[in-house]
Amino acid sequence: MNLTGTPSPASPTQTRSGCFRWLVGLLAVAVVLGAAGTYFYFKVLHPPARAHLHLPSGTTIAIRADAVELLAFKPIREKLRPLLEHQDAGNAAAPALQKFLERLRVAGGVSLPSDLREIVVGSVDGVEWVAALGGTLKAGHFVDGLESLMAEDGNRAWHRDGDVLVHTLGTAIGQADDGTLVIGTNKTLVRAALPAHEPDAGPDDLPLATNGAITFMLNSAAYRNALTRLPALFSSVDTLSKIDRLNGTFTLSQEPHIDVHLLPRGPSAPELAAALEGQLATVKLLLVFSPWDFGGARDAVKAASIRAEGTQVLVSAPWSYAALESNVDLLAGMLTVALAQNQLMK
Repeated sequence: MNLTGTPSPASPTQTRSGCFRWLVGLLAVAVVLGAAGTYFYFKVLHPPARAHLHLPSGTTIAIRADAVELLAFKPIREKLRPLLEHQDAGNAAAPALQKFLERLRVAGGVSLPSDLREIVVGSVDGVEWVAALGGTLKAGHFVDGLESLMAEDGNRAWHRDGDVLVHTLGTAIGQADDGTLVIGTNKTLVRAALPAHEPDAGPDDLPLATNGAITFMLNSAAYRNALTRLPALFSSVDTLSKIDRLNGTFTLSQEPHIDVHLLPRGPSAPELAAALEGQLATVKLLLVFSPWDFGGARDAVKAASIRAEGTQVLVSAPWSYAALESNVDLLAGMLTVALAQNQLMK
């Protein structure tokens, strides 16, 4: 018994027990915060990519844009984002557009563009196209809501046809069960794209990459017929017939670059790389005399490198940040004019 009133020192067992409780508590907090952060990133910022699963079977050409990565790119964030989010005080059309999108949010349950995370556009034949818009889109009554807004505004160009809205020119809009919005050049194509499906596992499948600001895919079926119609002057382009398929990624950063993987059709990867090197040298020479930069493509081609990697060929090139910034400025100007003209027509 301690009769002096001085606290007894804690036993080693008690000390270890207290430290263990603190450690468990800290770990629990870390797990909760980590889980919350993971949920926010994968469900809010980056939900699982699903839009590409709505591409029609047999798609030969497609391109995907990641909305989060695009809006994080400084020129887009500073020039385009204010227009898209209606924060540009100098844009006379912003209030009307914002009002319509707010009405659409209430009526259709989808907030545009804030709910968008990805846009995928693809085609089987290069004539009929379908676009799939994915993200944190709430499934349910988007088509119903859009139809009601069209009726309220007296817009007779759109009419309801079962589960889709169809324009008098043929364009159709629908919404899949997972919330993905599907827009196509005709209602048959849209209905075929509404059910999500896993990509074909066959050798002709050309998966579309889902990581990167902009990704694209192309297989030989997309350009095979076009090659047969080229005049003899372009016979050197025949190298394209030796490419079975390609996948590309356009990375946006302070040092943008593009990477394209080519799968040979016939020749080995080193043989295809050598053929492409020879033709690239010719193209570079021709571009020396070109007064246009084609949005930065000229300098990218000049700096491009080609090498064989296993069974594939990798083509890499840096892209001019200044050229991309100039392109975004031009696009922002065009969008501002388009919105202003739309406002004047009301």
